[in-house]
Amino acid sequence: MGSYQPATTVAIIGGGPAGLAAAISLSKLPFLSTTLYERNPEPREVGAGISLSYNAWKVLDLLGAADGVKGSSKADTRSRNGYTGEVLLLQPHPENGDLDPRGSIRARRTRLQSGLLEKVPDGVIKYGKKLISAQDAGPEGVRLSFEDGTEALADLVIGADGDPEDALSRPRDPFHRKHGMAHPCSEIISHTHTGRHQWDIMVQYDQRVRDAIAAVPQGAWKEFASYAGPGPERITGWDKVVLIGDASHPLHGAFGSGATFGMEDGWVLAQALELEHSRGSERLVRDTLQIFEEIRLPYYQRMYLDSQRTSVKNADEEEKTINEILEARFKAFGIGQESKLNWIYKHDIGKVWSDYLKGIKEVHS
Repeated sequence: MGSYQPATTVAIIGGGPAGLAAAISLSKLPFLSTTLYERNPEPREVGAGISLSYNAWKVLDLLGAADGVKGSSKADTRSRNGYTGEVLLLQPHPENGDLDPRGSIRARRTRLQSGLLEKVPDGVIKYGKKLISAQDAGPEGVRLSFEDGTEALADLVIGADGDPEDALSRPRDPFHRKHGMAHPCSEIISHTHTGRHQWDIMVQYDQRVRDAIAAVPQGAWKEFASYAGPGPERITGWDKVVLIGDASHPLHGAFGSGATFGMEDGWVLAQALELEHSRGSERLVRDTLQIFEEIRLPYYQRMYLDSQRTSVKNADEEEKTINEILEARFKAFGIGQESKLNWIYKHDIGKVWSDYLKGIKEVHS
């Protein structure tokens, strides 16, 4: 008889799209014991609308959750000069319809969350578990301490909270050295040539913009955190901790695909674990994280560099007219240049993994 091999324990911190995708994928692997820890006392489906494009459909298909995600198809999209109302670009519906008949849609975040939750096996998620610390426990793994006084040990910890205040993102973290916020002042307030601050610049906008703003009742505006920081140098630590989704990169906005990036992370991490287990790896978690970082870190670094190039261009706008600024920003964001951001919006994580496997075979052939 073969000797008994205890299951590798996995702890996922956070029940957003990234954490749920990881839970769906990892729960299918019989050699793992997977638990997702969510800080809220019950399923909490919050958030506004999100965009789902070809890259999202590809990973949702792999997760088996695509049928549970519904939304509204985008109509023809008109990008206008906010001051004059002039149509600068018309993007006909459906976007990306040449690749997938579902095209690009707008959906409530709650729809995505519900579709993913349906695919997580019963008993995997533990609610009311707010992480307050994570400590390297040597050969025992990682010791997790929760606000309710309980503790847990895990061989692999996946940080998927997406919150800069999460315990895995604090200075005690193995790969965190500085914690702060970087944001251009020019994006917070506007300056006139007289040096005075100008807070009511929206009165110069096209009437359609002013009507939309006026339609929102006083006090009903909701703000969201827009933060950014240095590009990621590592997304793993201690050879047993990995950050996925928003927790793994400092991009504000994340090209409108943050949820998709997180789902891709969760799925490909499971593929790497399955591969290393099939190889009989003696250091399963460490070798898995090396593969994950090899695939995903360059992708996030490329996004950061692209974002930085845009910021540099925006900084050189002081002497330009508003029309020149708008034209430059359209070009910087790839608007009207269909192929510029195809590496994001037409990304196929399944093909990325297949290509990785082909590369391994070629090296060993």
